[in-house]
Amino acid sequence: ACTMDAKTPGNFLMLVGVTSETMGGSHYRMVSGDPRWANIPRVDRNVGPAAAAAVAALIKAGLVAAAHDCSDGGFLVAAAEMAFGGRIGLELDLSGMPTATDLDPIAACYAESPSRYLLEIPADKLDAAIRLLGGSGVPFGQVGIFTDRDHLTLRSPKNGQLLDEPLVELREAWRKPLDW
Repeated sequence: ACTMDAKTPGNFLMLVGVTSETMGGSHYRMVSGDPRWANIPRVDRNVGPAAAAAVAALIKAGLVAAAHDCSDGGFLVAAAEMAFGGRIGLELDLSGMPTATDLDPIAACYAESPSRYLLEIPADKLDAAIRLLGGSGVPFGQVGIFTDRDHLTLRSPKNGQLLDEPLVELREAWRKPLDW
């Protein structure tokens, strides 16, 4: 086991598992009510256990500095939580996200597709992690890098930069409902 708080600027963020447009039941769908996102995600009984086993093998091999499930709120929320926990910046790029189809940036950021994990991989362990993941047959991709700049940025291959906000402001907005 390892914690979810990001550890070191220069480490890479990997996404293990496939993101799909199925957002029925997601927080985004609940808040927006957007009818485009009504399809319910389904767990693949082969891919789910394979992804979990690959992540466990990476952790056991000492290749993972931090790990977080990518569920409630989706990819962007889970990645932000890792950055908040470590109090270090993060540059995200959706072009590395494993997908079954070309995704709308909203779906890429907020879909709660099952069996996905975010992993912080130290730069000197990246090649070993890629080899292990490549041999597992589980889809994965590099989706970011942790930085010493106290910002969260998000880039999309079609839309360019979508977000560049100070981490402290995002962290405050995230914590505000909890401060009562």
